[in-house]
Amino acid sequence: MQKTNKMFGVTLLQMNVTDRKHDNVTNAMRLIRMTVEKDRSKMVVLPEMFTTPHGRRDLFEQNAELIPTGETCMMLSNIAKELKIYIVAGLPERDERDKSIWYNTIVVFKNTGDFLVKHRQVHLVDMDLMDMKMKESDFLTAGNTLTTFDMDGVKIGLGICCDLFYSEMATLYRKFGCDMMIYTTAYPKMIGEMFTDMLTKTRAADNQMFVMTISQARMDERMMDMVYGHSLIVDGYGKVLKRLNDREDLLYLDIDLTDLEKYRRDIKLLDHKRTDIYDLVYKK
Repeated sequence: MQKTNKMFGVTLLQMNVTDRKHDNVTNAMRLIRMTVEKDRSKMVVLPEMFTTPHGRRDLFEQNAELIPTGETCMMLSNIAKELKIYIVAGLPERDERDKSIWYNTIVVFKNTGDFLVKHRQVHLVDMDLMDMKMKESDFLTAGNTLTTFDMDGVKIGLGICCDLFYSEMATLYRKFGCDMMIYTTAYPKMIGEMFTDMLTKTRAADNQMFVMTISQARMDERMMDMVYGHSLIVDGYGKVLKRLNDREDLLYLDIDLTDLEKYRRDIKLLDHKRTDIYDLVYKK
């Protein structure tokens, strides 16, 4: 697919997320305006569940909204239209028919303010690792689809948290024609240190795609399950282009697809796959 825009600016908002939804949304709006004024971003990406602390089931249920008609979605739509940017953001979603069903979801708004797509977390996290216990399946429902959107000729795939662990999912996105993957996260520090860099670089190199992992910021040193942070952007070679530390910050980068297209021509990984021996099938 011929790209109409081979270079564009992206900002990852690694933001503090408190137990006060209003404060989180207000902070997000401030940071969005700041980066667009400073960097002229074309797309701004917010982390997993940016309105709600990770691991707080009570607040998740309290803050979950209908998508795309909830109040936070309306605010994201309005600022996307005002600033003429694409917005990708993680939100807790309430099912429109059954109030007892919740999803961990990404929403995407176009630079006109129009709602484009939503992606529900496909792979839920159930773990018992030393002092780290988590069972998302107790209160979340898994999504059943892979989700892409188009930004001026650039096809982008979406994933949330544990979706990053599954290589088959990223490979299907590459098979769909994606040039970039966005994973929203809020990994606990222990898990983030073990896996974030390794998996982000591997997904990028295996599939010759840009991959970005955007996390909530780390706020409280005393908490055992404090968020890892360290959002990063990796190119199709598996090279880290830019990263943050663990605190609230903005990561801006100009993405250039020219080198990616050349790399794919030089090393034809997808063309040389032995689909006569093995293949990967999307079942939806």
